Amino acid sequence: MTNSVRRSLVPFLLRGFLRLLVLTTPLLILFAALDADRRRVTWVEPRDGDARAELPSWLGTPRTGTSVEVEGRIRYVVDHASTGLWLLSLLPALVLALAVSSVALLLLRLMHETYAGRPFSDHGVRRLRLVAAVVGAAAVVLPLLDSVSSHAIVARVLPDRAPGIVDGWDILGATIPWLVVALLVLAVAEAFDIGVGLADDVAGLV
Repeated sequence: MTNSVRRSLVPFLLRGFLRLLVLTTPLLILFAALDADRRRVTWVEPRDGDARAELPSWLGTPRTGTSVEVEGRIRYVVDHASTGLWLLSLLPALVLALAVSSVALLLLRLMHETYAGRPFSDHGVRRLRLVAAVVGAAAVVLPLLDSVSSHAIVARVLPDRAPGIVDGWDILGATIPWLVVALLVLAVAEAFDIGVGLADDVAGLV
């Protein structure tokens, strides 16, 4: 039974997908490094702009070295941004890639143990708890970083129109759903912990 499961197509596809996700962080860092010479920073206004107008009057005049484009939505652009602003704009994507890679690596190790005939183990419980912790932390850190990054970019282009540092933090849409996912994973981890105890009891009886 174990061999048939191990050789089926589903584990092969899942492992391949998880291995691809593990590579997300180094690939993202590589692409960011390749684009480092321009250090172009952009941010799109969540509100719809008027695509027929060149520039809405309420935006005011952008600073020198920056621009505001209207393509259905308002796009703030900073060419050759400072290193700090450029890194800050990349930070949400890098943290997301690191979180995805970490979760994929943990699940990959969990799958390896499961298809090796050890679905319930102390290592598996710890890995699931770590997955819940990473998802929960990312649910808070990522929207916060994105809001701070948006504030910094708009403040660089149009200081008078910059939103508050946490004004862009969508707690209901970007944080709470992922906190629920983290709690569900934690519940699965606790179920695995009970499974470890039952497996030890059965082994003792045998």
